[in-house]
Amino acid sequence: MIKKIIAVTAFCLIMFSANSATYELYGKKADDKISGAEVLRYKDFSTIPNYIRFKQGAELPFNKLENWLSTFYTNDTKFGLTLLNVDKDQLGYAHYRYQQTIDNVPVKFGMFIVHVKNNLIISMNGELLNQNINPTTSSITESVALSKALTFVGATKYKWEIATQETHLKWEQNDVHATYFPKAKMIYINKDGKISNELNLAYSFNIYAQEPLSRQVIYIDANTGEVLFSENKIQHVDEHLNSPFEMISIDGLTSWIVP
Repeated sequence: MIKKIIAVTAFCLIMFSANSATYELYGKKADDKISGAEVLRYKDFSTIPNYIRFKQGAELPFNKLENWLSTFYTNDTKFGLTLLNVDKDQLGYAHYRYQQTIDNVPVKFGMFIVHVKNNLIISMNGELLNQNINPTTSSITESVALSKALTFVGATKYKWEIATQETHLKWEQNDVHATYFPKAKMIYINKDGKISNELNLAYSFNIYAQEPLSRQVIYIDANTGEVLFSENKIQHVDEHLNSPFEMISIDGLTSWIVP
């Protein structure tokens, strides 16, 4: 029996929002709720529609998107959108994928896709949050937050403490500054990864441990130092395999290790 290590990544957003209660409105009820809407779907953690399709002839001009969204924000929090990418299809549609932000800091589970044709928004779907926000400035330092994260992981050895691993990473990325040492990123995240919980400003650290082997993203509250959430990037699964080797897959890269 060996351990197969499998990456676990992009499905997180689906997993954390799938259990939320939803309700839908159609036709006149949708139009009464939002002018021009033909279909609306809401989830219980936000007053912003999870899905909206506009009636033909009542589409929203694409350049009015952010003004339209601003009507759903009832406090002074500076919500915004950052464009991640645009995909165009053979039917003439352009699909704009956005990351939600607060004061230009990403919101972990805030993603929205806008479907546009001839500069008119046909439909939109995704998760945009507008619940209460805890403090928007940090009161603990990055080094303090990292110490909290390392205590949580509790490894005896980390990748950046191994010179050969650091050298290989620099070669692999062709970057003399590349390192496994975790550098904080600021992010807003819901406590426990539950999208209905309040948003908290956090330091996020991608921590790669060697002994015992793990890779986790740890989210530390930027004010209290509390671990808000941990996200495993690799997972161990016991399987009976007729192979003398151990297969390891991390972030989509697969190799074989001789035991």
